[in-house]
Amino acid sequence: NFRLSDFKGKPLILNFWASWCVSCREEAHELQLFWEAHQGEGVRVAGIAIQDTPDAALRFARYYGKTYILGLDENGRAAIDYGVTGVPETFFIDANGIIIHKEAGPVSRPLLEQYLPLIME
Repeated sequence: NFRLSDFKGKPLILNFWASWCVSCREEAHELQLFWEAHQGEGVRVAGIAIQDTPDAALRFARYYGKTYILGLDENGRAAIDYGVTGVPETFFIDANGIIIHKEAGPVSRPLLEQYLPLIME
């Protein structure tokens, strides 16, 4: 379990996903590679599985080798609070907690690299 307040003062890429989501499979490797390349630079990556079961989410995370912080939105509250309308959706949040960009649909490594400097300022 984690709270978004755990990331206070740190830039964050917050990704909402689900194991049954085809587009989430497309971006899973991209997110992991991005995290591996930037984990020592102060940015955090967190993924929240929504509309999913703990077992299916865990299998998905293991299959795609996810090593960044993961959580499960079992009651749907986080997705509602962020206004998530579908998966995947990714939020780029700066160290002040301001959402700089929201990407609806799968992210790519170039897109992640494009928005990283904006949340690191």
